[in-house]
Amino acid sequence: MPLHQKEDTLKADFKTITELDERTLGYSFLFRSFIEEASKDFIENIKGNDVLIFLPYINDDENIKAGIELIEGYINKKVSTEHLLDELSSEYSSLFIGAGKPLVSPWESVALGSGRLFSVNETLDVRKYYAKHRLLPERLNKEPDDHIGFELQFMYILADKTAKALESEDYKSAAELLNDQKKFLENHLCKWADLFAEDVCSKANNDFYIGAAKILKGMISTDYLRICWLSETLKTEGGYIA
Repeated sequence: MPLHQKEDTLKADFKTITELDERTLGYSFLFRSFIEEASKDFIENIKGNDVLIFLPYINDDENIKAGIELIEGYINKKVSTEHLLDELSSEYSSLFIGAGKPLVSPWESVALGSGRLFSVNETLDVRKYYAKHRLLPERLNKEPDDHIGFELQFMYILADKTAKALESEDYKSAAELLNDQKKFLENHLCKWADLFAEDVCSKANNDFYIGAAKILKGMISTDYLRICWLSETLKTEGGYIA
């Protein structure tokens, strides 16, 4: 592999690829936690495959550690999966759907207090990012594009593409994908994910959602710093990393 390596440069080695795979897993867990009510497959996968211990930045952020502990304690209760799903469904509906108005706004434009229920500007800006990568929300025109679940799913898709690009030594694509993720975080998730997480923690009565919110809080802030380093370090020039 034609690499020019320095001590502070990114190397397409096992450690880096594993870290990028962990980012993909992290965003997968988060978007599935907030995009809709938890499914049986989602909960059983967490319970049966120790998914949470493979999340990124566990040793770098106390919120992520605390969130994992809360969720593990909750899902390992001696109750059936069906009972957990009933509890989670009720809590999700109360928090993010509500009878008229949800306790916690899952939409960026509302959370940032634009003065209207939904801001066209924020929604269209988010859609531009999706469109660049030929993505459209499944509930297009039924759910605003700036739903927290959609934004996290977008990060998941780009994180997955980044890991695959680096694994195949396509450094140019990896660098471009990282740059798009950096900009999306700066313009969107970094502006409101922390507010959303704090709101969930203060209003949820369920340790799963409090834990997921803590993981979200730690993930976005830590991942942004990591992406800044990765995007600056990954230089594609003639097929090698300079």
